[in-house]
Amino acid sequence: MRLTIVRHGEVMEEVDPNLTELGKRQVTELAKKLKKEKIDKIYSSDLKRTIETAEIIGKERKQNIEFTKILREVTDEIIEIPKKDWKSKKDNERRINEIKNFLKKLEKLHKNDNILIVGHAKMNRVILNILTKISLYNLFSIKQFHTCVNLLELEDIKRRMRKGTKMWRILKLNSVEHLPKDMITALNKRDNHSDKVVL
Repeated sequence: MRLTIVRHGEVMEEVDPNLTELGKRQVTELAKKLKKEKIDKIYSSDLKRTIETAEIIGKERKQNIEFTKILREVTDEIIEIPKKDWKSKKDNERRINEIKNFLKKLEKLHKNDNILIVGHAKMNRVILNILTKISLYNLFSIKQFHTCVNLLELEDIKRRMRKGTKMWRILKLNSVEHLPKDMITALNKRDNHSDKVVL
């Protein structure tokens, strides 16, 4: 199984924002890249920015999308604060378990498939944490640029481990190779273009 996890295009800070014009252009570039890839099923968060992102990709590929609230963005506390200091511990644990169960379901349903998830910066890090066991603290230091691509593959590990053990391997992390340099952004707000990334 292969899992491609992407972030939505650029938005501005609002409760449930739409993509900006630049965001739409970023997603169009991503859609062109993904058109060449084998993708059996697309899942997406059901918030406006991810719906727009997924629909642009789906239209380019002539492929339907399954929208789900499970992939909505998680709270800042989950990703930015150590678990021992969570104030909403029960709610956060329930949310993470919901995401874990969703990912287990995907593994069963799509054992030999290539799956695309359209998500959010913090949600994507939580998924990476669940699959790879890399701590949320360490993942917080890894950027998730708008329309970035994270690619993981589930494979059997036969050396150095008991036969039949499976492991998620990271093949790409926060890749924006599909974007021209002047289209790469990270933040959901613009202050004299401070969200532009200089490479």
